[in-house]
Amino acid sequence: MRRKIVQQGSGALTISLPHQWTKTYNLTAGEEIELVEDGPNLVIQGKESYKPKTKELHLKKIDNFSYLRSLIASMYKAGYNEIIIYTQIQPPLQEINKVINTFTGLELVEQTEKKIRIKAFLHSDETEIEHLIIKLFQTNNTFLKEIEMNWEKTDLNNAQTLVRFNIRKMRDHCLRMIHIRNFGKEKSYEYYDVVTQLEKVAAEQLELLEEIIKTKPKEKKYVAKLIINFEALYKAYLKKEEQFSNTIWNEQRIYLQEFNLKKKLKEGNTLIPILVYFLSKRFLHIASRIVSLSS
Repeated sequence: MRRKIVQQGSGALTISLPHQWTKTYNLTAGEEIELVEDGPNLVIQGKESYKPKTKELHLKKIDNFSYLRSLIASMYKAGYNEIIIYTQIQPPLQEINKVINTFTGLELVEQTEKKIRIKAFLHSDETEIEHLIIKLFQTNNTFLKEIEMNWEKTDLNNAQTLVRFNIRKMRDHCLRMIHIRNFGKEKSYEYYDVVTQLEKVAAEQLELLEEIIKTKPKEKKYVAKLIINFEALYKAYLKKEEQFSNTIWNEQRIYLQEFNLKKKLKEGNTLIPILVYFLSKRFLHIASRIVSLSS
């Protein structure tokens, strides 16, 4: 969020706090707040003291970089500002940077023979959280439409990069900020789960694409229906209106209930009906979270 600096008198500069912040954090005129320097950032500190979170890891060696990413991801999403890794054998700098580059706002600030220090330089504006969730919906929707349009000619390498790098990076960034800001307050878990499920939707769409490329089916009706159902979810999320959200949830439930998987599997030598069925279950799960967010 941008705020304009205003000149007050001959030397003082002031900025105003948004009304929503004063309401959310129970700030009133006359109270004292503090400004804290955190690297290149100026942090406004309210009634509770600001304490950057640091986590230390002790690893004998680092040779499984997928596992390393999982460790860093758990700390990143938990809101840690600094991660220090001690290791007995120095890992390749290039591989460490590859892992760090899969996160928004993380930087390698120090590496010695037995120590790696990573810091988070990330702005946590609440408006950015909503923007990222919407972007996850839009990216998934575009991916589905691209599959329907290009079918077995869809570029698999680009799709893999989209899902395994771009969407995963968005997911982790968003989950970190939801945790740090307690976004949605008592509905924070619902937001957290929606983001998690949207990443899983993308992963399952990638599996669907791989099956399409492998079997080259002619029928596109299942994917066309997935697009309709997903766009309904997206609309329900944007509206967050209780009656509309319940209607969309019920439509998703009926579609899944009437989906005759055994019959559809006999229609051709492909796993597409199974993948569509599990994607539809994922859609229903997201719809239930949107109902909670709308109530």
